[in-house]
Amino acid sequence: MFFQWLANRTILKPSRTPIAAPDKLRREIPFGSRTLEVWTQAIRSESADSNHVIVLKFPGMSGRAEYSSLSPLDQWTDFSGEVWTINYPGYGASTGPADLRLIPATALAFFDEARRIFPDSKLVVAGTSLGTCPALLVAASRSVDGLILRNPSPIGHLIREHPRYNRWNFGAARFVADCFPEELDPIRNAARVTTPTLFIQSALDQLVPVEFQNRVIEAHRGPQRLFSFPGDHHELPEREQDRAEFHTGLMWLRDELLGTSP
Repeated sequence: MFFQWLANRTILKPSRTPIAAPDKLRREIPFGSRTLEVWTQAIRSESADSNHVIVLKFPGMSGRAEYSSLSPLDQWTDFSGEVWTINYPGYGASTGPADLRLIPATALAFFDEARRIFPDSKLVVAGTSLGTCPALLVAASRSVDGLILRNPSPIGHLIREHPRYNRWNFGAARFVADCFPEELDPIRNAARVTTPTLFIQSALDQLVPVEFQNRVIEAHRGPQRLFSFPGDHHELPEREQDRAEFHTGLMWLRDELLGTSP
């Protein structure tokens, strides 16, 4: 129990501070005896025959749904749809403790609720850092139309193997890694996923070095595009050529969703 507590304290960075999100709508999803908080934002295409897509976002270890952007729908101008972003248990107004063991069931409940409400829409799942783990679990367990994964993070492997982490706290790192849920292993899940996926990689990431990110990318079995730019973990592309390349990657995934990719 101590090492599970330590894993939760080390890996998760929850906050409950109220955050204003005037451009979004708040939803609640029943989750057993708990409630999951989801923030949504809609966009409508001017095209009368636009396709409808729902983007489900899983934030990183300290992320909050209130900060979520409209990407990629703001660049898919011929799509109408919504972006849904979840607050994990222990984050925002989602009830329950911040516990890694709750994330697998939370992720599937989040997806299943969106599919129930939008049975005929395309569903794209997006994850950042830690959020790539539940995103890949969903893609391995459900029918997903597209994936966007930024800095895929094999956290258990990283803690066990990388010198920055595996000497941590007098050898306790191995026991902490053992507490990371096996269902969230992104390498194992990527090997079960054939969904078209856009991988976004910060080449100078110090938290999740590219050699660990590449294990997830190489395990993935479906069509993929890799967008790599010279930034650190949370940096955005600054160079014009990088922004153009990122847009090209998003349009590739759009074509995959429409079945028009060459």
